[in-house]
Formats: sequence, structure tokens, C-alpha cells
Amino acid sequence: KLNEALGGDVGGYVANRLHMSHEELREALAAEQIDGVALAIYNIEKRGQSVVIGDQTGIGKGRQAAAAYFSVSSSS
Repeated sequence: KLNEALGGDVGGYVANRLHMSHEELREALAAEQIDGVALAIYNIEKRGQSVVIGDQTGIGKGRQAAAAYFSVSSSS
């Protein structure tokens, strides 16, 4: 569903929201983290919902939270 809502380009959506190129995004975040950040941004901005990042140890919850925070705070 998220892919449909974002027009099929999750990486492009996140790169745009973080003001990064696709290359910069791939250097900063792993594919799983990009998916998590996209879901967080979408839920916060479009659905008005909160987010719980429940990944296992070492997956990069801090990076995901920082990226989502940056995106939401820079849009205000």
C-alpha cells in the first residue's frame, strides 16, 4: 500500500523529503531503513499517526528516527 501511495518510488520520496540525492540517501541509509523512514514520514504527515520503530538490535532505529525527525521538522 505504501508503494502505491508514494507512486512506486519509496527511495525518491525519502530522498526528496530529506533534501538528498539518491546516491547520498543510499550512502546514509540501508534499504530497510529507507523503507522504515518512508513509512514513518507518511504516517506522521499524511495520516496524523505516531510511529513505533520496533526493529531488532543493530538495524539502525536511531538513524531512522533521526531521518524522520529531520524530515518532519524541516517541513515546518
